Amino acid sequence: MCSGGGNDRARRQAEREQRQADKEAERKRARLDALKRQREAQVAQQQSTMQAMQAQQQAVVKNQRAKAADLKRQQEQKLAGLATSNAAERDRIAREAAARAGQISAAAAAKADRIETAGNAASASLRVLGQKQPKAPTAQQSKRGARAGGARTTSAGYSRGSASTKGTNLSI
Repeated sequence: MCSGGGNDRARRQAEREQRQADKEAERKRARLDALKRQREAQVAQQQSTMQAMQAQQQAVVKNQRAKAADLKRQQEQKLAGLATSNAAERDRIAREAAARAGQISAAAAAKADRIETAGNAASASLRVLGQKQPKAPTAQQSKRGARAGGARTTSAGYSRGSASTKGTNLSI
């Protein structure tokens, strides 16, 4: 007659394996949580960088526009002062002033466009990084069995045998 010692051994082995599986699941969960915190910190840092870049971009654009307007006003004043000069000299100066004002305006517009393009690229990059990342599922534990000593198991449990042969102690 069998004293049932093998059954206790199998139960202890199953409990030991379950504890190991639980430890592994907890280790993976902790690693995923650390990655999540790291990614959130990176997104926050990049968003603050983006805001600073946008503020800088707006200041540069405002400064360039003010400089272009000031130069245009100065050129107009020079033209007004030269009203007494001869027509040919006046035309030459007007062409030079218009060309210089056009160059300054074009340079200011090009610089503003480059800054805006860089800001848009940074913004798009931050939007992509800020999107929620998919997360792998972790093992879920079931409730303890109806009996007082029932072991907790993961939902991906594995069992051998069929329903008719499970748990039977038949010797034929």
